[in-house]
Amino acid sequence: MCQLSINVRPDRSVLTNDACHWLIGRKSQLDRAENDVVLAMNKTAKVLISAYACSPNWGSEPGMGWNWVNQISEHFEAWVLTDEIYAKQCRDYLTANKIDKPNLHVVGISRPGGHKNKIWGYFWLHYLTQNLWQRKAYKVAKELHAREHFDLFHRLNMIGYREPGYLWSLDPDVCYVWGPIGGYAQMPKAFISFLGGKDRIVYSLRNCINAVQMRIGSRVRQAMRRSNLLLAATRADQTAILRFHNRDAMLMNETGTVDSLCELDRGKFDDLERPLELVWVGIFLGRKALSLGLHALARAYQQNPRINVRLHVVGYGPCEKVWKKLAQDLKIASLCVWHGMLPHDQALRQMQQSDVMLFTSLQEGTPHVVTEAISHGIPVICHDACGFGDVITDRCGIKVPMTDPETSIRGFAEAIVSLHHDRQQLRRLSEGALVRARDLIWERKGDEMVKLYRGVMDVMSNGARA
Repeated sequence: MCQLSINVRPDRSVLTNDACHWLIGRKSQLDRAENDVVLAMNKTAKVLISAYACSPNWGSEPGMGWNWVNQISEHFEAWVLTDEIYAKQCRDYLTANKIDKPNLHVVGISRPGGHKNKIWGYFWLHYLTQNLWQRKAYKVAKELHAREHFDLFHRLNMIGYREPGYLWSLDPDVCYVWGPIGGYAQMPKAFISFLGGKDRIVYSLRNCINAVQMRIGSRVRQAMRRSNLLLAATRADQTAILRFHNRDAMLMNETGTVDSLCELDRGKFDDLERPLELVWVGIFLGRKALSLGLHALARAYQQNPRINVRLHVVGYGPCEKVWKKLAQDLKIASLCVWHGMLPHDQALRQMQQSDVMLFTSLQEGTPHVVTEAISHGIPVICHDACGFGDVITDRCGIKVPMTDPETSIRGFAEAIVSLHHDRQQLRRLSEGALVRARDLIWERKGDEMVKLYRGVMDVMSNGARA
């Protein structure tokens, strides 16, 4: 059996980035008989996953959590710690759809003080409330581990690095995986003044606080050192982990696509009289920067008065009044349809009825809505940054440099006009979106994660025997 060069510390084996890639290709290098032994040893391994947000009913982090554990449970006995509301949604979904998953055990953990406690409604108390939940989850994990004797712990979500939870401190003899990890990206300074008002203050402070937290978080440092395998959600996060913690992290964005990809309505590309239907989906927060999209739509309309474009906006949040007023001030209110917050299935239906997703965010990981869009043949106009910049290529969307507000507005406006006038370009990008989505299906990501799980357990086992 070939040997792997790793950094070994007295209490565990730690994988380098090269080792991560070695693990993925390891199966093809093993002798068939040895491979069968490895699979036999690990197929019933028990994995404990901490996923505060885990639900088949939603996108974003809950959807990511569900799809991840759903894949893992096909290969391992998976125990998932999640919020009790999400746990109920998981169980209801399995029951309603008559799905039998004997290897998936969903453990609901109530929020300290209960879900009706007002403390959970304040965004600025997010990390305090998360810490309270994580402490409670640790106690449950400790009880479960004493009974089930897990082979691997995985801190899955929420993906932000600031709250690593406590699972890493449970048992030093058990493999520990953390990631995908996100949250290191800063708000670009060139855009802060554009945000205006309260957001200018909020994101300036966040940048300052984030710069400090990257350097001094003691639990973050301990969890990083303890981890046998680290996963980074974006290239920026991967770079930051290496810079601040001197640890290699494998790049693996946090979202994927479903295998049941749709067929394109090819007739719509030939109807030049129909409007170009744009869709924007998200929470109305400053960093989502819908204001850039509204300015871009206004510029496209001013430069091409006969352009036939409609923007569907799905979501809600504190910037709603400001953005609706901006649309009026820019004289494009008649081009915007505000749908409010929609259940996931209705939001997906609205997306399917659209031609292009306009994704204007300035600070993000890899949002679920982006992968959902390409899964349905919807090309994406976005910045060339963050996790979505890694997912979207020139074959499935149009990327704009994230340099300054003027460059973004001009780039978004040009992309809108280009796709309005050239429906064959829209057709090519729509077809490319489906091809790109197949590269990112959850089944493939699940297979990759299973190889990493098995590899890290094997490496740690060899290190313990050495």
